[in-house]
Amino acid sequence: MRKDVVILLFLLLMTVGNGSFAQSKNQLVWISSSRIDFDDFKRPYADKSTERELGAGKHWALEGYINTGIRFEAEQNGNLTTYQVYAYMEPYKSWIKDKSDSLTLLHERAHFDITEIYARKLRKELSTIKNIKYGRKRYQTIFRELEMEQKRFDKDHKREQGVTTEWQDKIDYFLNLYKDYEEPIVKCMY
Repeated sequence: MRKDVVILLFLLLMTVGNGSFAQSKNQLVWISSSRIDFDDFKRPYADKSTERELGAGKHWALEGYINTGIRFEAEQNGNLTTYQVYAYMEPYKSWIKDKSDSLTLLHERAHFDITEIYARKLRKELSTIKNIKYGRKRYQTIFRELEMEQKRFDKDHKREQGVTTEWQDKIDYFLNLYKDYEEPIVKCMY
């Protein structure tokens, strides 16, 4: 059933905006981070050098890694600017060492939620930006902010053991704050 939902969402995204925006078949779009499970982490466990590149310390190993991002596309047609913005994860670049470690799964899901928060923040800003060039600049700025937030999250969760109550409350607050910006398509007329 999970794969059917992703396929349905993909078809919906393709029909909205006359199919002019495309989604990669190797990405899972954020619907709700609780929808991703161990099976969505397709990459084999990383070796020590990869762990170091991703931020593991000398005396501890990463338990998992989720590759997330924000897809940004823009199109202008007459006086209508249409943006498509969505948070995604790449299953074949994401892994969890122990497929029964529910705390690590919660930690990686939180990373995905944080990515969705920044996608919503970007959608909110784009709703008033008619100029695509300026929209791209906002995307770049917000993406840098996202990267810094992900680092703060990891700094507060050194061993990837779940999510602190403080962080979960923060994530829930911002997902709710930007609830009006859940839809991936943003239209701006002038």
